[in-house]
Amino acid sequence: MKCPQCLFNNPETFRFCGQCGSSLEYIHYEGPPPGGGETDRKFVSVLYSTLPGYNLLTGATDTEDVKAFMGRLFAEGARIVQKYSGTVERFFGDEIVAVFGTPVSHDDDAVRAIQAAREIHDTLEDLGHRIRQRIGEDLNLKTGIHTGMMGTGDPNGDLLGKRRIGDAIDLARQLQSVAQPGDILVGQETYQQTVGLFSFEFLESCHVTGKINPIPVYRFLAVKEKPASTHGESRLQADFVGRQPELDRLLTAAADLQQGKVGIISICGNAGTGKSRLVKEFKATLNLDVIHWCEGYAYAYARNIRYFPVIDLLQRYFQILEGDGPETIRSKVTTGVAEYVESDDITRYLEGLFSEGGGAEGIDPDQWVSGFQDAIRTFCEAVAHKQPTIIFLEDLQWADPSTMELLQSMLSNFEYPVLFLIAYRPPFAPIRHCLTAGIRIPHQEIRLNDLSPSDTQRMVSSMLRSDHVPPGLATFIEEHIGGNPFYLEEVTNSLVESDMLHQSRGSWNLARSIRKSEIARTINGVISARLDRLRPEMKHILQEASVIGRSFGFDVLDKTTLHRNHLKSSLDELEGLDLIRATARAPEPAYEFKHTLTRDIVYSGLLKTERQEIHERIGREIEGLYPDDLEAFFETLAYHFKKGRSLHKAVDYLVQAGRKSLKQHAVEKSHLHYTEAHNLLAGRPNRSTDEDTLIIDVLTDWAPVFYFRGRFQELEKLLQEHMTLAESIADREIRGLFLVGLGIAKWGREKLRESYRLLQRALGIAKDIGSKRLRAYTCSWLPWICVELGLLDDAQAHAESALALAKHLETDHFPYYQSQDAFGFIHWTRGMSRKIHESGQTLLTYGETSANVRGIIWGHVVRGWGFLSEGDFEEAIRSNRHAVEASADPLYTNIPMLFLGLSYVSDGQFEAAKPLLKEVVEHSRHHGSEVLGSPAQVYLAVVAVAEGHIKEGIEKIQHLQRTWLENDARLRYGFSELVLGNIFLGMTRAKARVSISTIVRSFGFLIKTSANAAHQCEAHYQQAIQVAKAIGAKGILGQAYVGLSHLYHSQGKTEMARESIIVAIDTLMECDAGVYLEEARALGARLK
Repeated sequence: MKCPQCLFNNPETFRFCGQCGSSLEYIHYEGPPPGGGETDRKFVSVLYSTLPGYNLLTGATDTEDVKAFMGRLFAEGARIVQKYSGTVERFFGDEIVAVFGTPVSHDDDAVRAIQAAREIHDTLEDLGHRIRQRIGEDLNLKTGIHTGMMGTGDPNGDLLGKRRIGDAIDLARQLQSVAQPGDILVGQETYQQTVGLFSFEFLESCHVTGKINPIPVYRFLAVKEKPASTHGESRLQADFVGRQPELDRLLTAAADLQQGKVGIISICGNAGTGKSRLVKEFKATLNLDVIHWCEGYAYAYARNIRYFPVIDLLQRYFQILEGDGPETIRSKVTTGVAEYVESDDITRYLEGLFSEGGGAEGIDPDQWVSGFQDAIRTFCEAVAHKQPTIIFLEDLQWADPSTMELLQSMLSNFEYPVLFLIAYRPPFAPIRHCLTAGIRIPHQEIRLNDLSPSDTQRMVSSMLRSDHVPPGLATFIEEHIGGNPFYLEEVTNSLVESDMLHQSRGSWNLARSIRKSEIARTINGVISARLDRLRPEMKHILQEASVIGRSFGFDVLDKTTLHRNHLKSSLDELEGLDLIRATARAPEPAYEFKHTLTRDIVYSGLLKTERQEIHERIGREIEGLYPDDLEAFFETLAYHFKKGRSLHKAVDYLVQAGRKSLKQHAVEKSHLHYTEAHNLLAGRPNRSTDEDTLIIDVLTDWAPVFYFRGRFQELEKLLQEHMTLAESIADREIRGLFLVGLGIAKWGREKLRESYRLLQRALGIAKDIGSKRLRAYTCSWLPWICVELGLLDDAQAHAESALALAKHLETDHFPYYQSQDAFGFIHWTRGMSRKIHESGQTLLTYGETSANVRGIIWGHVVRGWGFLSEGDFEEAIRSNRHAVEASADPLYTNIPMLFLGLSYVSDGQFEAAKPLLKEVVEHSRHHGSEVLGSPAQVYLAVVAVAEGHIKEGIEKIQHLQRTWLENDARLRYGFSELVLGNIFLGMTRAKARVSISTIVRSFGFLIKTSANAAHQCEAHYQQAIQVAKAIGAKGILGQAYVGLSHLYHSQGKTEMARESIIVAIDTLMECDAGVYLEEARALGARLK
């Protein structure tokens, strides 16, 4: 017997593969799984009855008489259960347990359970009259009935796999436990499915084991005089009913489109309300020779695949088939684009969407995103310029964030005649979100609700092609189905297929009582009942297809099904039954479920073990088919192995998907992948030592994602929670990387001493074990903390080590540009403007040659530092603007925004600075990025002083100073002393507008004179000088001496002013400080 997984030949007696352990149970099986019946998850109704007087009976009656009595009761009970097509689960002691809805589902299984319970109760009353005299009281059963999901199979099969599983039996037992003798109590689902037939009394909500909330309990009273009913025959199609006003709105929009108007129409409605049908009817009215139609679909399984709806749209538009190779795709895209516009760039970007990495070869992912958005917009505009166009996107609630970002970008400003038609389910509201982002294109929303009672009646009449609808059917639909078009269509067709509703002499009639029909009262039951009427192998093929997804290709299903001999014929028949529909015929057939609801219910009908087995087969098949191109399937493989049995494979593919997304600057998507990987491991009971190591490894890999998102508070909390576990693992490199991650978090929270200690520990581990990777990461981060602590020589040494080690990490660029950034930071602190520019240019060159956007952003930021150190604020503004425009990640947006704000403040453009700095502060407040938020608050304090809020501004800076002193943040403290000196200098020169050529320039405001302002000013400058000398911050030093010279000059202390300006000029000359040096020389000339 050959294993389908590893192809190992096993002896015929083996049930599991001797090589890989896979089940061999179904290898030769063409039909329902073995064991005497299908193995499924179904909605069933469970009857659980007990005899409260049983102990009294056994005490007062001979044992043989009790045995005979119970035997008759059980025999009659079995006959009644079988009469209603139920299955006896067990007779034991005084218990009778039966299940209705397996092996075949019926529309009225809950009804059958209640009817059976009534008759069993009546049977006991007939049998018990002779016993009553012996025990002196009546015997009465008490019964609980619960309807719910259950794993079903052969009740006589082996106990490991074929017994009933699920909580339906236990809930029925708990219902009977609260019943009084003679009562039949039912739960909410049973009540809802039978209230049209029976009268009930609501008792109260009952707390039951295994349920958080109490469940409602109802007591059966009697059969209603007028029962409900329904029926059907072959597949019937309804006319387009009840949506004419909505269709008219679409037609009006189409007319406006042909007049050159742009518009957006969103169609919002719950599943089954007819969104697809409305669009189908609308499309059918259009002259597609005049109006161009483009459509793309989003699917639930593809919500983590970037731009999937756009891929789907372009595949349809360019007629790209699943089996097309790169050359064929290139040819189709080139031909399709050339029809509207001659542009190699557009072709290259659109073709890149179908590449393995989701981007064009040789282009940085972030640059590709920007280029692709421009390309798709240009192409759509070219199509629309030639011909009015409708772009239809369906099920947008499952769209990925990148698609939504693209949609928002396109909707922000589209000038050519296009009608954007977007369908989705509530509560998703994409257009409402886009409108808040400044969309100006006219928009209208069509909300689809259930049909009105009159339209519901018309729809059923149109399906039957008759004005006469059987009263029982109309009543049943009104009471149980409502106006959901899909439900109506499925229920009516199920009734026809079960021969309950049939046509005779031109009129439709119900064959028998509606409670005997074979249609469930819920849509789950509707579809389940239809599935039970399929041939076993056909049903199982449909279930296998549901595991693949809403859409599935013939080739994948052919390689994974257990029924290959029946596959083609079964798919043809399923298509004929309107359960699936073909989406492609050649070269490889492809299909999709007609409704997502159908797929979901079919999928949920599989037992978990079988779902796992099919997911596992699909995952391994993809691995075997595409061993060299797995990157394109990381998300798909992670999904199937997560749903299968290979948790470690799922974690591995999720981590790889996270890395891929991070490289593409899709940091939120990357975060979702890592979150899922972590949760899979964290939620695993009794983890092994290897799994503990793996969870720490995942966290270290995840940490950069938090960094680029600027979420340091979340990272700190997550890693602190795992600190004990990390300390316990044997792998020292992983432990060291964990310490680096926590050090990064502490840096972001501005806890510099803690960060320094953690990184020093990591460096010690790296040296001990000789790990170049760990040492490179540690040394690329230490300079940033060392500079803040005033340890500039140590910072320089660590940066040089990181740069040397980075050369050994060919595929990991972060340590390289992080160390280059650090050199720029060190030079800025030392005031060495020429070297700052050299570092910035190195980063720009690296970023441009390696297509690394993050390197480019840092290059512009570092160049901006160089201009700030020179006092050239216009160039500093220009450089930081370039960085903001190139930014992709949240952190790398906030960093250039901070320094752009500083540049504006330095240039006296306070109004331009405020919104930028406030955004940085807000991000810091919410996500714990104090390393950026605190300096932003300093610059906002300067703005506040400039606006006349002197007290508030100074107190804010002094509050921050106390925090920095506690954390040994000597650079920040020294810089803040310089700022305070500048503020108090302005206060000593109250009647003039003051130009302060230090960090803050051109304070355009009048500051009231304070009695001790001069003393405060001198003290702050002297403190800034003391700190600057101690740490080697010559930029701060030179500007502080310039400030002192201004102060002494204003006080008439000319000699002291001359001494200060001489030191300032010497220092600024050493720094090559440009504008600052010129201003100092001008002051020196005046003092002569």
